[in-house]
Parts: sequence; structure tokens; C-alpha cells
Amino acid sequence: MSDQTSLAIQSNGLSMQTLDTMSRPLQRQTTREIEQVAKRAIVANVHEEARAQLCQQAMINAGIMSSLEEQLIQMCPLGSSRFQTLADAFVIGASKRLMTW
Repeated sequence: MSDQTSLAIQSNGLSMQTLDTMSRPLQRQTTREIEQVAKRAIVANVHEEARAQLCQQAMINAGIMSSLEEQLIQMCPLGSSRFQTLADAFVIGASKRLMTW
């Protein structure tokens, strides 16, 4: 949307108009609608960027947890099922939060 005045709309499917040729009330109404669409697009983009950042951090954390789990299992093999349960719980919780974002 580089220039709103060059935006073309169809009227009854036959003729093309630009904002410059519309009546003032129609220009204001159209401009408000365009601004609302742009606002929703910006907000949706910010949500997607935030979700991507959260996902990236969750993947890094899952890797760190897996590495720690592996180290702890080597140090204390009898705790392997507990370590795995705790690491799995973390990953499941992070996944659920991302899915409901």
C-alpha cells in the first residue's frame, strides 16, 4: 500500500475509481477501512514474529535440557527415568504454550 490515492476499487464490476475521484465521505470511509486492514496486518505480523522467537527459544531450551539429561544419566544412571520424565514435561509444557499462543 505505497500510495492510498492510487488505490483502485471496483464499482458494480464495471468502472474503476481511485480515492481522488471519490466523494469526501467515501474517501474517509475507504481510508478508515484501509487503515484498519493495515493495522490488523501489522498486529498479525508482530504476533507471528513473537511466536517464532518463542519457538526458537523453546527449541534452544529443549536442546539444553536434553544435553543436561544426557550428562545426568551418565553421572547417575538410576535416575534416567526421572530425568527423562522431567525433560519431557518441560518440552510438553512449552509446546502447549506455543500451540495456544
